[in-house]
Amino acid sequence: MLCCSSAACLYQGTEIAFHVDAGSTPFYVAFVVEYENGEGDLASVEIQPASGGFMPMQEMRSAEWKLNSGGPLSGPFNIRLTSGESRKVVVAQAVIPADWKPDQTYRSIVNF
Repeated sequence: MLCCSSAACLYQGTEIAFHVDAGSTPFYVAFVVEYENGEGDLASVEIQPASGGFMPMQEMRSAEWKLNSGGPLSGPFNIRLTSGESRKVVVAQAVIPADWKPDQTYRSIVNF
């Protein structure tokens, strides 16, 4: 279940989840952001590998974000989300583990 793109969805009591795209590799990471509570579109999504700072991701289509890193990335990964409407920011700490696999869903303990 994905959050709507043009209207806010209400998933109170549900944490944000990240479904890693089946084609993801250590050099290319893509995922769908699921269950953003009532915030509508995201203004930005950033990923932080185990060593390094946050890197901006590109929006592919509604709720799907990607990063072509140019070098191998290793987890665990922190994900920083910024709401398009309220500009609230949440960080899902170590939400995608070091031993992540493509086509898997990883649940955070945060929501807007």
